[in-house]
Amino acid sequence: MRKIYYLIIVCMVLSASSVSFAAGWYKTEWGMTKDEVSSAVGEGMLPSSESIANQRIDYEIKGFDVGGTRCNIKMSFPANKLSFVMVQVANPSYGEFLKLYDMLLGKYGQPSTPKNEKKMMGGGRISSAEWLTEDTIITLNYALIPIGGASDVVNVQYKPRAQAGASKL
Repeated sequence: MRKIYYLIIVCMVLSASSVSFAAGWYKTEWGMTKDEVSSAVGEGMLPSSESIANQRIDYEIKGFDVGGTRCNIKMSFPANKLSFVMVQVANPSYGEFLKLYDMLLGKYGQPSTPKNEKKMMGGGRISSAEWLTEDTIITLNYALIPIGGASDVVNVQYKPRAQAGASKL
């Protein structure tokens, strides 16, 4: 009887630890202030006033290394609390998309929404995958836009699950 009890406990611990956890991006947590994020990240955060993906971008970090890929990090702090992060590949390509896909696959396991690819008229392509963790939605995006010469876009968007659910009301 004791063996069964211990086996049940071991199974519970293993199943609990297999749930992916991301409470933010990198060393950050949702709800941190700009100063807390700056301390956690340890890189030069610069003020920004652009809008991307329907998000006002308050700060950015240029040239941040993500697994050997140079990226620009865009962060949003409505009400002075971290609520959105976009990791934008500085020199985007489909190869960089696949590299980030493999990195996210290694960290979070199989995506909740499998990688899907759509070919567009004129030679364009859109690819994406999404991971859901306990607290975070992580979306990897690739787009090849053939207008005015081919232009690639690769980014990873991080946002808290509570924010995403609230926006659907």
